[in-house]
Amino acid sequence: LTGKSKDEFDQITKKMGLNKSVANNLKESDKTVTAIPGTRDVIRWVFNNDREEGDVSEVISCENLYIVAKLSKIKEEGTASVDD
Repeated sequence: LTGKSKDEFDQITKKMGLNKSVANNLKESDKTVTAIPGTRDVIRWVFNNDREEGDVSEVISCENLYIVAKLSKIKEEGTASVDD
Protein backbone atom coordinates (compact mmCIF):
# COMPACT_ATOMS: atom_id res chain seq x y z
CA LEU A 1 0.00 0.00 0.00
CA THR A 2 1.11 3.48 -0.74
CA GLY A 3 -0.76 6.71 -0.42
CA LYS A 4 0.65 9.51 1.64
CA SER A 5 -2.58 11.48 2.00
CA LYS A 6 -5.41 10.29 4.22
CA ASP A 7 -7.91 10.32 1.35
CA GLU A 8 -5.58 8.36 -0.94
CA PHE A 9 -4.91 5.76 1.78
CA ASP A 10 -8.64 5.46 2.51
CA GLN A 11 -9.44 4.99 -1.19
CA ILE A 12 -6.82 2.25 -1.55
CA THR A 13 -8.01 0.32 1.52
CA LYS A 14 -11.63 0.57 0.36
CA LYS A 15 -10.76 -0.52 -3.18
CA MET A 16 -8.82 -3.53 -1.85
CA GLY A 17 -11.63 -4.48 0.58
CA LEU A 18 -9.43 -4.07 3.65
CA ASN A 19 -10.62 -3.27 7.17
CA LYS A 20 -9.38 0.02 8.59
CA SER A 21 -8.85 0.59 12.30
CA VAL A 22 -7.73 3.92 13.79
CA ALA A 23 -5.52 4.02 16.88
CA ASN A 24 -5.32 7.45 18.50
CA ASN A 25 -2.91 8.53 21.23
CA LEU A 26 -0.59 5.52 21.17
CA LYS A 27 2.11 5.45 23.81
CA GLU A 28 5.46 3.74 23.44
CA SER A 29 4.62 1.62 26.51
CA ASP A 30 1.37 0.27 24.97
CA LYS A 31 1.26 -3.49 24.51
CA THR A 32 -1.43 -3.58 21.80
CA VAL A 33 -3.03 -1.39 19.15
CA THR A 34 -6.82 -1.04 19.47
CA ALA A 35 -6.91 -4.22 21.62
CA ILE A 36 -5.63 -6.38 18.74
CA PRO A 37 -3.40 -9.05 20.30
CA GLY A 38 0.19 -9.41 19.13
CA THR A 39 0.57 -5.88 17.74
CA ARG A 40 3.65 -4.82 19.71
CA ASP A 41 5.69 -4.76 16.46
CA VAL A 42 3.32 -2.11 15.10
CA ILE A 43 4.02 0.07 18.15
CA ARG A 44 7.76 -0.43 17.68
CA TRP A 45 7.40 0.66 14.05
CA VAL A 46 5.43 3.78 15.06
CA PHE A 47 7.99 4.87 17.65
CA ASN A 48 11.05 4.37 15.46
CA ASN A 49 12.92 7.70 15.47
CA ASP A 50 13.13 7.71 11.66
CA ARG A 51 9.34 7.96 11.26
CA GLU A 52 7.69 10.99 9.70
CA GLU A 53 4.03 11.93 9.39
CA GLY A 54 2.52 10.14 6.41
CA ASP A 55 4.88 7.14 6.55
CA VAL A 56 3.31 3.81 5.57
CA SER A 57 4.73 0.56 6.92
CA GLU A 58 5.54 -2.62 5.08
CA VAL A 59 3.16 -5.48 5.90
CA ILE A 60 3.54 -6.42 9.59
CA SER A 61 2.47 -9.94 10.56
CA CYS A 62 0.63 -10.07 13.90
CA GLU A 63 -0.54 -13.55 14.93
CA ASN A 64 -3.27 -14.36 12.35
CA LEU A 65 -3.46 -10.82 10.89
CA TYR A 66 -1.48 -8.71 8.48
CA ILE A 67 -1.29 -5.00 9.27
CA VAL A 68 -0.20 -2.00 7.23
CA ALA A 69 0.21 1.03 9.47
CA LYS A 70 0.06 4.67 8.41
CA LEU A 71 1.43 7.35 10.71
CA SER A 72 -1.00 10.22 10.36
CA LYS A 73 0.17 12.51 13.16
CA ILE A 74 3.14 12.86 15.49
CA LYS A 75 2.44 14.56 18.79
CA GLU A 76 5.21 16.14 20.81
CA GLU A 77 5.77 14.71 24.27
CA GLY A 78 4.19 16.71 27.09
CA THR A 79 0.86 18.34 27.72
CA ALA A 80 -1.77 17.82 25.02
CA SER A 81 -3.15 20.84 23.21
CA VAL A 82 -6.84 21.70 23.20
CA ASP A 83 -7.03 20.47 19.58
CA ASP A 84 -5.82 16.97 20.56
